[in-house]
Amino acid sequence: MVNSGIFIATNEIKNAYSLREQLIKLGYRVVGTATFTDDVMAKIEESKPDLVLTDINLNGARGGIKTGELVHSSLNLPVIYLTDYASQTTIQRAGSTGPFGYIFRPYDEKQIYATIETALIRYRLEAELREGRRWLNAVLNGINDGVIALDKHGEIRFINPIARQLTGWSEMETMGKTLYQVFM
Repeated sequence: MVNSGIFIATNEIKNAYSLREQLIKLGYRVVGTATFTDDVMAKIEESKPDLVLTDINLNGARGGIKTGELVHSSLNLPVIYLTDYASQTTIQRAGSTGPFGYIFRPYDEKQIYATIETALIRYRLEAELREGRRWLNAVLNGINDGVIALDKHGEIRFINPIARQLTGWSEMETMGKTLYQVFM
């Protein structure tokens, strides 16, 4: 997905410049940079990137991991963390934010390219999956018959409005219950 817009958030201007040059050489557009967490959100909203690279140890009140989490959850953008070295604890902390990858210094063009392309493909596939789920929910909720979907264990995972009306149970009350529990 060459020509995708990438935003870089890193403490070190020298690293940002080097990474920027490598990204451009690989065919990406660098749409903006920031060196402090306080600047990141506004600059990202302004530059509209396709992906954000953020330093795990970004300077500022939030730090890189909290900033990455905010970017992903608020702006629905894929985030890749940049780091020199990350302990298992740091990787676990960052992992809880749903990162799309990690790039370790010194930057290697093959690793950069593979990580960014994988992240962009995953992001696109997840967006298609979310859209498919929205469409399916709209269809199932719009049917004029009662519909209840069960998982492989026979537990309810979906109940449409008509089925809720017929059973007298709310959606939250039925989740994880069996048909026997709902109808008895």
